Amino acid sequence: MRTRIDAVDAKIEDLLKERYTIVGEVASYKAANGLPVYDAAREEEKISALRQRTGDKEMADYLEKIIRAVMAASRDSEEHEIGCGKGK
Repeated sequence: MRTRIDAVDAKIEDLLKERYTIVGEVASYKAANGLPVYDAAREEEKISALRQRTGDKEMADYLEKIIRAVMAASRDSEEHEIGCGKGK
């Protein structure tokens, strides 16, 4: 079982690395267009859609915690990129 979890974790890591690259592009776009990093309405829309797709409340709660942490890390990364002038 641990081997399967390790394999899944490796896939998640690869997807998060890909997401990180895209977040950098988003930061550049937001900086160039004067957009704020945080868009509460969009984040809540994404969480709501996730919960609807998931159906099962326990699984939805589990996934929401993870996605909110990913979103927070993405905001931190965007703020860092824009603050350091990389997004401009």
